[in-house]
Amino acid sequence: MVQLEPHLVPGHVTIIDFWAQWCAACKTIEAELLTELRDEPTVVLRKVDVGAGDSDVARAYRLGGLPHLRIFDRRGRLRYVLVGEDAHQAGEAALVLAREP
Repeated sequence: MVQLEPHLVPGHVTIIDFWAQWCAACKTIEAELLTELRDEPTVVLRKVDVGAGDSDVARAYRLGGLPHLRIFDRRGRLRYVLVGEDAHQAGEAALVLAREP
C-alpha cells in the first residue's frame, strides 16, 4: 500500500491525485490543475496510479470512482476529498488553502 503522509511536502498544500491511464476524466482534471496552479509554487501535485481500479491502493483507500483527489493543507491535515465531478473544484480549493495564514 502507498503511504500518503511521507509524500506530503511540509509547508506546502499537497494534492494527491489517484488516477488511471484509462480514465479520460482524470486527464481532464490534471490539465485543469496544471493550468490553474502553474503560478502557485506552494501547491504540489502527487499522482498515484491505481491501475485497473481494483489494485491494492484502490482497495486500501476505498476508491469508489475516479477522478479521486485528496487535498492536504500546509500542516499536513486532510482538508478535502473530491471525487468525480467535484474534482473540478480541486484547483480552487488548493489555492484557498495556499492563502491561509
